[in-house]
Amino acid sequence: MDPNPNAAPTDRNKTDLYVHEIEVDHRVSRDGTLVEAHRITLGKMGVNIGQFANHYWADRMEKENTFLWEALVRDVYARWKKTQTITTDGFPLESWHLTKGMLKRCKELGMHSVEDIATAGGAVSDRLGMGGVDIVARAKAFVANKDQTALANKMTILEAQVAQMAKDIAERDATIAQLASGQPKPQRQRAA
Repeated sequence: MDPNPNAAPTDRNKTDLYVHEIEVDHRVSRDGTLVEAHRITLGKMGVNIGQFANHYWADRMEKENTFLWEALVRDVYARWKKTQTITTDGFPLESWHLTKGMLKRCKELGMHSVEDIATAGGAVSDRLGMGGVDIVARAKAFVANKDQTALANKMTILEAQVAQMAKDIAERDATIAQLASGQPKPQRQRAA
């Protein structure tokens, strides 16, 4: 189950595992007292959680399985401790237009964001059931459109910065020309 530690570094990052659930539980400590503990359930992307699930105690996993902890769990766990919900990078599926049934199915298969669906393999669209191919296509279009919108916004910001720089350069050139001719420096107008 654990990624192969002897694999090349680029291969080690290719894992289908994800943090499916983190829950608060209790267990008996070495001194016999009951202590709070966090149980982490890992799932495998594209596989129903009922068919594949591994459970770990957070404190033990951090010490005993450091590779998996660092590569997969640490950041998700840190965010979970703050919000008590598992959050992932990307556009959350809850905010996207999905039926309740399809949302549940996506979560069971380990997909928590539109980007997860867009980058999922072809077998995942089959596992989503009826409408799965359409959802994957919609997700890919959504991600492509989101990237184009972000690029357009960045270009608008850069154009505004270039216009401001041109204005500043023109003011500087005018000041230099006046100083070279011996005339007093013009007073800058302040914005109201």
